[in-house]
Amino acid sequence: MKALARSSLFLRLLGGMLAVSLVAILAASAFLYIRFGSANSEFREGTLRNYTRSIARLVQASSDFQADMIPASLMKDILDNDGRLAIVSETGALVAGSPGVTEPLASPGKRQRDYFSSK
Repeated sequence: MKALARSSLFLRLLGGMLAVSLVAILAASAFLYIRFGSANSEFREGTLRNYTRSIARLVQASSDFQADMIPASLMKDILDNDGRLAIVSETGALVAGSPGVTEPLASPGKRQRDYFSSK
């Protein structure tokens, strides 16, 4: 009878320790996911802003900008990450874009979200 009671107590303690460990692991995983997911998004936005600035410098330096003036490495980086590119004039006309883009990706003018425009 004592062996059964000890075994039962041991099993309950073991179950409790496993449950607490599982909760701690899940909490730590959630914290790390949220923390580094945010850092990853910030890094991605910074990269996109750098791409925008580089392309803006090319557009401003040329009076008749063409899509083939974008460095191949920059275009490759954008396309390899399933990105699309549209360079739009102040009037909203498409100046250049990545393959398959035939119109602006967002309507020009006031928007709630900044799409990495450079002014």
